Amino acid sequence: MKRIAEKQPQYKILSIDPWLNPYYSDIALRMQRHAETRRALLGNKADLTSFANGYLYYGISRTEDGWVYREWAPGAQQMCIYVPRTRGTYSGGYCYDYLGISSASITFTYEYLQSDGTMATTSVAAGSAARLNITAYNSAYTHKVVWKFGSYSATQSIAAGATYASYTIPLSWLSAIPNATSGAATATLETIDTTGASLGSYSYGFTITVPASVVPTISSVSAAPVNDNSVISGWGIYVYGKSKAKLSINSAAGAYGSTIKSYSITTTPNVGSSSASSFTTDYLYATSAVIVTAKVTDSRCRTATKTTTFSVYNYAAPYFNSVEGYRCNSAGTRDDVNGTYARIKATFGRSALSGSNAVSCRLTMKQVGGSYSTSATLTSGTAAIIGAGSL
Repeated sequence: MKRIAEKQPQYKILSIDPWLNPYYSDIALRMQRHAETRRALLGNKADLTSFANGYLYYGISRTEDGWVYREWAPGAQQMCIYVPRTRGTYSGGYCYDYLGISSASITFTYEYLQSDGTMATTSVAAGSAARLNITAYNSAYTHKVVWKFGSYSATQSIAAGATYASYTIPLSWLSAIPNATSGAATATLETIDTTGASLGSYSYGFTITVPASVVPTISSVSAAPVNDNSVISGWGIYVYGKSKAKLSINSAAGAYGSTIKSYSITTTPNVGSSSASSFTTDYLYATSAVIVTAKVTDSRCRTATKTTTFSVYNYAAPYFNSVEGYRCNSAGTRDDVNGTYARIKATFGRSALSGSNAVSCRLTMKQVGGSYSTSATLTSGTAAIIGAGSL
């Protein structure tokens, strides 16, 4: 396996003075030690200037409201301010009761040392676990974590020694953001000491997002034939040039608080379209299967689609392919001179329309100059002998 060399840090001093390049490792070590010491002194919350000016905050300071004494005393149970009752001087003549205090009112403000926390990630999809890492000030302290999103909240009690709190964000909380795909949430960490007293709390912000799987739904897309012709209406089919189609999006709904904002129905081949949840096409002039595509968009701009298909049957008027007729005898043998019967054969057809459409043929005959007196029902492709020998 090929080893890839790690990229070394580049220090500005080396570009200023290239003669120092042979001592790169020593310079890198010093920079590392500097960074480690800086972190030990400052952590991640202050700069060197603030650290160096700490004496202006701690100790005895004069303010507009009087003298303030601050002290960093973790774990201390007593604080003592000593004021000598008698005047005294140090060698050199300096007086050690220079404040000249005859009486004083002392107000103590306690700043309890709370545990701290950080969010493992700044963004969590609903349905997944959010995690708050806990840095306990005291391993004996317990904690309470409140997860809050809009009007929704959940509270967890965290045992002493636990280093994190984890909570799976319910999908139902997404109802707090019906018109957005993300929203601001908070995790509040409360520190509780060994006596059960609250030492205060910190809040940490993070973002809850709507998973890609949370989309609106469509129960079904339906297509129904609309026929003005009473005969075709009973067949429940679509006939070319004679039928229309009613297309509908059924039971579309948003998800976890979202609402449906728009509808779309399109067809391929195009027999009509609409931005409503249902509509009726014009007469159908498609000669193939028609694909209906339904689409809904919710208040989060998430979409869902569903399709259905219906077929249009081609239609043409009944037709004759051929008709033949001649005089014959009773056996149907052709006799154009002495035949007293007529042999008639017709081949005809119709549009089957899924087997629902039938066709019939009725023959009537009369002699030239006479009236229609002979009739018969013909079957396509089958000859009929008529006339009863009286032609």
